[in-house]
Amino acid sequence: MSKFSKIMLAFIFIGIFAFYLTVKFLPLSFGKSELLTLDKWSYYWEDSTINAYEVPDWIHKLNQRNDSWETITSPLNPEGRKEHNQLWLKLKIPQGDWRDPSITIQAHQQYEIYSSRGLFYKYGEINSAYSMKFPGTTMRLVALPENTLGDEIYIRVYSNSSKIGVTGDTIIGARSDIMLNVILRNMDELVFGSFYIIIGVIFLYSFVVFRNQQLFVSFAVLSIWMGIFNISRMTSVYYLYDNTMFWTCLNMISLNFSYVGFIMLIEFMFGAGSLKYVRRIWQIHLLYCLVAAILILMDAASIMNLISGYLIVILITMFINYLTIYYKVKQGHREAKLFMFGSFVLSIAGATEIVERLSGIEGNWSFLLSFGTTFFFLMILIQLMRRVMELMIVARNSEKLSMVSQMAAGVAHEIRNPISVISGFVQLIKKDPSNIRFLDLISSEIERMDGIVSDFLLFSRPTKESMTYSYIHVIMQETLELFKAQMQEKQIGLQFEIDEDLPMIKCEANQLKQVFINIVKNAIESMKADAKLVVEIQREDRNHIRIRIIDQGVGISPKELQNLGQPFYTTKEQGTGLGLMICVRFIEYHGGTLKFQSKVNEGTTVDILLPIQPKTMSSAGMTYS
Repeated sequence: MSKFSKIMLAFIFIGIFAFYLTVKFLPLSFGKSELLTLDKWSYYWEDSTINAYEVPDWIHKLNQRNDSWETITSPLNPEGRKEHNQLWLKLKIPQGDWRDPSITIQAHQQYEIYSSRGLFYKYGEINSAYSMKFPGTTMRLVALPENTLGDEIYIRVYSNSSKIGVTGDTIIGARSDIMLNVILRNMDELVFGSFYIIIGVIFLYSFVVFRNQQLFVSFAVLSIWMGIFNISRMTSVYYLYDNTMFWTCLNMISLNFSYVGFIMLIEFMFGAGSLKYVRRIWQIHLLYCLVAAILILMDAASIMNLISGYLIVILITMFINYLTIYYKVKQGHREAKLFMFGSFVLSIAGATEIVERLSGIEGNWSFLLSFGTTFFFLMILIQLMRRVMELMIVARNSEKLSMVSQMAAGVAHEIRNPISVISGFVQLIKKDPSNIRFLDLISSEIERMDGIVSDFLLFSRPTKESMTYSYIHVIMQETLELFKAQMQEKQIGLQFEIDEDLPMIKCEANQLKQVFINIVKNAIESMKADAKLVVEIQREDRNHIRIRIIDQGVGISPKELQNLGQPFYTTKEQGTGLGLMICVRFIEYHGGTLKFQSKVNEGTTVDILLPIQPKTMSSAGMTYS
């Protein structure tokens, strides 16, 4: 890697990291004055029967049961659990003037929330046979019923795991304020997730353009599904659509497909068909996902148990994949070092989160996965951009070879015709040497071949930079003088309009004159008597001059218009088709553009836009309409 590339890589990496820190930590104080953290908790281990109005019996007997409630600062795993799997929590709701008041709650595992009027929210089923560990610990947004402010609410929690109760901060505020605050907190996952999806779509398009590049489609699979995985992990998605099964399944599917894309990337970057065991690994991952989907549909297994099992599978295959990459580094593979470095950071970050999830340890390590994923993507993008540049060079060289082949075939075809004519005349002269009248025809055909070769050399000869400052209208006037006699003979009128005070432009005058000659000649040849040729030269803006040539000729059909500029395509009996290609080449050399507009039986308009001070060769070329 060059020194410049290393510097650019460092700047990009620092920029991404700075952006991550900005979106991750700046929004934390947003809306602090409108949102309150609730901390007045009490707990009670005994259960209570629920009456027909879905109100616990003891809510109406609070005066007799207040001595049973214990005050607690943290409503997670309070003392005295013993064998209890159910816990009652009491929370004091303050007075306030919030619009659509709501609270956030994050609990292990299933829970029901009551007011003095009865049940108003529940998650999962109490005493459910399946542990809802991960969905149960996802933050929910719960709307409070009327007349709840200033009162108490009661939360009945069920958990058959080692954790029971409410975790994290329980916040109260207006529903819109809470959602905006959480979206801002999740901005890093949203931005990076969207970035991965966009990058994936770009490389999916690259796969279509550069066919048979399986490396691009594998990276596209990885990138798109990693983006979906990032977004599906956001807390705010549950606020927008509170469907645990949907988001959990999407989370598992996106994790599965993104990791499959990662393994495919290893296969196509290093294997080239030889790493069959790597292909078997990603096939096993797909099979696991299919079997899991069937078990979930049959209600034969808990989705969370399936996710836990899949995380173990990822840990095992992660180790195998890293050994494969390390082996390729030892073999001296050109791209393996950067890939190994990026994979190492991603593997450490991924393994940390997997261990955190499997162990149930509470921690704030999600930023590691975002950081590791971004770093890995940066390493891979560097290598893939190299591939893209190499493919573009190959495509450009192939295009050049194709052009040379096409032009060589065209030159051979164009020259073969006059050679055949000359050969026939020579045979006639051999039979009768007195037929000297054929010598003029032979001379004419030789001149024709010379013209074809001259045009070909003019097109293929490298352009030399010898630009000087000239007046464009003077070059055009000199060109029109060359056709004055021809226009008078065909009775074609001329309308020549130029703006006042046109500046000099930096150009190669002979090249532009050749362009004007070619276009004006074509225009005159397409017109009949009493037609008019209009030439306009005007200042387009402070940096450009426009030359417009309008004829009243026979026009060009849309099909023929699209073929203009193709090697040896011409509508003339004696044309070679090289003239317009030469015009395009010269205009591009000046950093300008050439545009054709035409209607059959009405005429053709040619627009040439030239910069006053050309800087670089234009790639715009020729356009049609």
